[in-house]
Amino acid sequence: MHFLTKNHKIRKHGVEYEQIDREWDWDNFLILQAYMAIAAHHFLPFLRAMPFWNPQGLIYLIVLHMGPAEALYYWAHRAFHHDFLFSRYHSLHHASVTLQPSTAGTATFLEHLFLTCVMAIPLLGASWLGKGSILLVYLYILCFDFLRCMNHCNVEVVPMFIFRCMPPLKFLICTPSYHSLHHTETDTNFCLFMPAYDYLANTINKNSWLVHHSIREGQTDRVPDFVFLAHVVDLLSSLHVPFVFRSFSSTPFSTRWFLLPLWPFTIPVMFAMWAWAKPFVHTFYVLRGRLHYTWVIPRFGFQVVFLAICPGRDQ
Repeated sequence: MHFLTKNHKIRKHGVEYEQIDREWDWDNFLILQAYMAIAAHHFLPFLRAMPFWNPQGLIYLIVLHMGPAEALYYWAHRAFHHDFLFSRYHSLHHASVTLQPSTAGTATFLEHLFLTCVMAIPLLGASWLGKGSILLVYLYILCFDFLRCMNHCNVEVVPMFIFRCMPPLKFLICTPSYHSLHHTETDTNFCLFMPAYDYLANTINKNSWLVHHSIREGQTDRVPDFVFLAHVVDLLSSLHVPFVFRSFSSTPFSTRWFLLPLWPFTIPVMFAMWAWAKPFVHTFYVLRGRLHYTWVIPRFGFQVVFLAICPGRDQ
């Protein structure tokens, strides 16, 4: 929702329709990773009898990620920026300038294959050394994908005080603004999650922390040229919004079976909005240089009819 993120947006321009179409199949890599996981489980005996949890495996996992996995990704990423590989493979990912989480999964088959191998290094290493566990596998994969999506979210979510209190974290935490600079100045900021490798190889963008500081300080909100007022029609259609089901919201609304179990959860939200909510900015887009806002009036269709019949009830 734009009203929550507008003051910390990295790039103010909206996402173009061409980018939405290009990133439509962003989740294809999940199929590849599932097949590779099945193959690994079948051919590697040490993956078949892992305990549910082994806390020692976490130490092995962190060491293997910070060392071999991060280093391999850094140097391979730099290789993908050479003319031959970039024009044939990596340019698809860099075609998106205004980043969004789905951009993280938009890449070619070769890049997905390579990234899956990078993910496998800490997991297979810890398991081969006898310290792997089922929970460790799921935690690592979820954290890995979460951090990649966060770095492509186009909102600076990492506060400045973290780096003020512990300056060494600048070498360990890649922020969304840090990675966004890689998409605008492609010869800098190559790291996966740890800027330490950019520092060591002298490929860090000199403005990385200035940009982070300026965005986290907050930005003045531009006055829109046009405002479209909207309200929710009914309980089921309230689920037709991007932050609930992004793919479903991109198609014309119709009642689907997977909406019915969620229907009861909309009732307390409706009463909460009626009691406390005020009109808020839901989405925006820029058309021919003019800023358009969609403001949502926190009332459902039947509430609007009720207020029309009984004026003064909602003042």
